[in-house]
Amino acid sequence: MTQGLVTIVDDKENTLFKIVVGSNGFNARKLAEFIIKEKVIEFSELDVAAEAVGFGSKSDRVVMMTPTKVISPVDAKLDELYSKTFSDPEFNPRWECGIAEHVVIMNQNRILRSKQA
Repeated sequence: MTQGLVTIVDDKENTLFKIVVGSNGFNARKLAEFIIKEKVIEFSELDVAAEAVGFGSKSDRVVMMTPTKVISPVDAKLDELYSKTFSDPEFNPRWECGIAEHVVIMNQNRILRSKQA
């Protein structure tokens, strides 16, 4: 299992969307490239895009538009870290320490930063 995080930010690097996964995080860059190529801009389309490239699974993927507007597994109760750290584009709320093996920060047009542990 590999943790992954793709965050979409605006020009001032304010967080617009976060896609957080607990498996197949190695597909973070693949998701970012798919979002750019396919011009995915709708909140609901982000979960579909993640599924299409194998970024996480339905059971461990959380897509956030705001601290309270979230697509997550039906029975999941999200930890408070998800809402408290939404504005930090590099923070992985699945872990208290905030790290993930695969992180991509992007805007709608290009990848800004990418790292792999």
